[in-house]
Amino acid sequence: MDPLPQPQDLVRLERLNAEEVATYVLPETFKLWGNERPYEQYVADLHEIERSSFGRRSFSFCGVRDEHGNVMSCFKRYGREATWDGRRLHAVGIGAVFTLPGERRRGLASLMLGASLDRERQEGSDLAFLFSDVHPAFYERLGFVALPSRSFTVRASSLQRGRATISTMEDSDIGGVRKCYDAGVARRPFALVRTPVIWDVIRMRERQDEISPAHRFAQPVRLVVREGRTVRAYVKGWRQPRRDAYVLDEMGALEGYEELLPTLLSAAIGDLGKVAGWLPPEPERGALPRGSVKRRANAVLMVAPLSRAAQALWQQHGPPIVHAASDPLWSTDHI
Repeated sequence: MDPLPQPQDLVRLERLNAEEVATYVLPETFKLWGNERPYEQYVADLHEIERSSFGRRSFSFCGVRDEHGNVMSCFKRYGREATWDGRRLHAVGIGAVFTLPGERRRGLASLMLGASLDRERQEGSDLAFLFSDVHPAFYERLGFVALPSRSFTVRASSLQRGRATISTMEDSDIGGVRKCYDAGVARRPFALVRTPVIWDVIRMRERQDEISPAHRFAQPVRLVVREGRTVRAYVKGWRQPRRDAYVLDEMGALEGYEELLPTLLSAAIGDLGKVAGWLPPEPERGALPRGSVKRRANAVLMVAPLSRAAQALWQQHGPPIVHAASDPLWSTDHI
């Protein structure tokens, strides 16, 4: 494919096609991120995302080659939108940064990502973000700053249980669930916006997880409270008996209905002892008891301002860090 515009001459950054990714990249990244899936399922899941509306519009692999055209280092890129102190920003997500074993210790990943960030600035992206599993200092040298990234645990016995008519979430509830999510976003200083395309790919990932061996001892539980046809609140997550926990993916409520969330969680937990997961953002965090909180060692959220608008917000408000008692994003934002 034709190379993308080059911000510097140190590396030749190109968009990789599906065949190259399957030949050079996936057999290696499968060892790191296969997550107990068979290789064939790992490849099929990726191709399903690439063929989706999200994949066609916003998702690609980029990388650098040697003089023979062989891929040396690569990463995935996907577009999102963010809100930050009332401003709508174009954000770009970076993930699966990988250098082939024979090409390591040459600084290729740094050069590649530096070229990519320069290109994003030129093309009008406001903000870059990623979830770092190892060595956040590597990304800090490129201008990224780590945001609060924590896990929490709350005992089931500490949840206040009210009265509500609780139902299993159905496909027809997606519109109401979106409104609950948007109600939370409207009250946060920083959040990722979800378009219909983003909701579709999140549901796709959930379906993929449901057949993954990594979840063979877990049960998906997604519940809502409806009044008439209106969804007032929802929770999504996994019952994991081996952990004695309901692992929360996300939850939300229309403004004024946050008190329903502990009741929904109690129903999702059943006879298990606790709810756990990523520390929720506000205002949903405020609906839960304090519980136990600790820093996460993986999926550390990092952001870098790229445009003048984002840099001005950074200088005015500092990094987009929300209240100290909450984290910025849900685990489902980790695409």
